[in-house]
Amino acid sequence: MVLLNSLIMMSAGALCLSGAVISRSALALVSSGAMLLSMLDLRFLGIAHPLIWAALFLVLSLCCAVNLRLSAPELRAARRTRALHSPGAKSNTTIAGLNVPLGRSLAILSALAFPFMALQVLMSGAKHAPDAPVATHSSHAGHQFDASAFGIAFAISVAVLVVLLATVGIAALLRRRSMLVLESAGMALMLATMQLH
Repeated sequence: MVLLNSLIMMSAGALCLSGAVISRSALALVSSGAMLLSMLDLRFLGIAHPLIWAALFLVLSLCCAVNLRLSAPELRAARRTRALHSPGAKSNTTIAGLNVPLGRSLAILSALAFPFMALQVLMSGAKHAPDAPVATHSSHAGHQFDASAFGIAFAISVAVLVVLLATVGIAALLRRRSMLVLESAGMALMLATMQLH
């Protein structure tokens, strides 16, 4: 079962990398490459400490956020130009009911997903650490309640994020945006599998 989960994570990373290659985006290539390498190391090699990969995911999240911020003026200018030339037209690259381009939607969800992946990596590393500290009986009940409450909230948040990524993937599939389909499917599969691991 562990091997199957590891192979699924590797496949998810490969999907993201394939989409990044099609998009030819430097940030997407770096992000997906880091995801694939992290899964290879965490599940098979064990060279780098999980904390290093978690820190890298946080940096990638910050990079995605900065890229979104920098691209916002260009997006607004493109919308104004499109509105002037075709005031009644609707873009076929947006999610139904939302005036948000699919690519930008995926970028936002990716920026949100990386911190969750960082926490998943840290929790998985702590769970499998051979020298993990054992709580004393007096403090065990309180810590267990805190951990379970956080775990439930975290699992629900991951599930919502996976559903949103799947929604973007389905919308991209309907519009034949293969790059976005691969990236959203890979990200959703990665999050879900890491959560179930």
